[in-house]
Amino acid sequence: MIRFLLLIGLTLLGPRQLDYSRKLDWSLPDEVRHRLTKTKFFDYYKLSDGVNPFYLRGDLDGDGKPDYAILVTTKDSSKRFVLICRTGTKNLEILTGRNASAVFDPKQPISLKENFNWMDAWQIAKQQELDANELNQGALLPMKGEGIIAEKTEAATVLIYWIGKDYRWYQVAD
Repeated sequence: MIRFLLLIGLTLLGPRQLDYSRKLDWSLPDEVRHRLTKTKFFDYYKLSDGVNPFYLRGDLDGDGKPDYAILVTTKDSSKRFVLICRTGTKNLEILTGRNASAVFDPKQPISLKENFNWMDAWQIAKQQELDANELNQGALLPMKGEGIIAEKTEAATVLIYWIGKDYRWYQVAD
């Protein structure tokens, strides 16, 4: 009996197991998490773990500072979309559809034209010169920084990039 109590006591005094109940938002860089908390973003949206990694870091606007693309969902639906947190601006931008974005404002709901539920992989793409092809006709505006490759593996790939005032989509494969 004494051995049993001693074993229990040592177990309680020993190192504790890791707490795996932490929310996904604790995996964000501190400055991004604080910015989302300060703007009350988490009151309306939540982080999505539908694609790994759930956020990307790159210089999306070409200012030499890190920017973040974060996969999020609305709290009342399963619509997945991309939030852009650029370091050089106070605005949080939401990609709402092809060649469309909106600034996050907690007083106004965002109208999502499309969602990113189709996407199962993504990564940062280096800044590059874009050429017209059979999927992209007409004049293409140049990339200001790095871009985001969003894809449905073995189906379609799109490059999303900043042009200085908004985002554009460049179809890479179909």
